[in-house]
This record gives sequence, C-alpha cells and structure tokens, in this order.
Amino acid sequence: MQAATLGHLQMVRALLEAGADALVAMPSGDAVDAAEHVGHATVVKLLKKHLALKGLHAERQLRVQNRKLPPPPDLGSQEFAADRAAARAAHEKMQRDQAARQAGKREL
Repeated sequence: MQAATLGHLQMVRALLEAGADALVAMPSGDAVDAAEHVGHATVVKLLKKHLALKGLHAERQLRVQNRKLPPPPDLGSQEFAADRAAARAAHEKMQRDQAARQAGKREL
C-alpha cells in the first residue's frame, strides 16, 4: 500500500475502510513494514489497530517471523483490480468529504 509508505494517514484509513489488503506484499514487506521503515508512526499504529480488529495480527506475526512473503501480485489479477477499485472508491469518498467540508465552511 503506497499510501502507507508515503505517510498519508487519511488515505490509508480510507483505503482500509474500502477493503484494501493491509498485508499485500511489497518490496519492503507489508504496509506496516513499509510505514515503519520510513518512520510514519501514526500510520503504523492505524495499520496495526486495523489488523488486530480484523483478526489478522497473528497472520502478520507469522509472516514476519518466517519472512517468507508471497510474490507481488500480478498486476492483471482480479485481486489487484479489486485493490485498484477500492483505492479509487476511497479517493472519490475523500473528494466528496472534502467538498462537503468546503461547502460547510462557505455557509458560515
């Protein structure tokens, strides 16, 4: 999840809410590893909380212990297409929310 690497907390939150996979393999591990590597502590905290709520903490711990990460997803796969769709939906939701906030500020 590139948003985690870049430290975009709101985008990571929106992606997770839209169903993005926080354990998708990246060159540096998973999204938590990527965020930890570049020092985005708030993103790491959000991701770990999400994994705990989804019951995926144990699966991540197993992967970290074994460091046998699955191969990167096939860019043409249905799973990757679903992640792209989730990212697009999250981005559109953020834009709508931002427009609503701006409209609210104008009314004041």
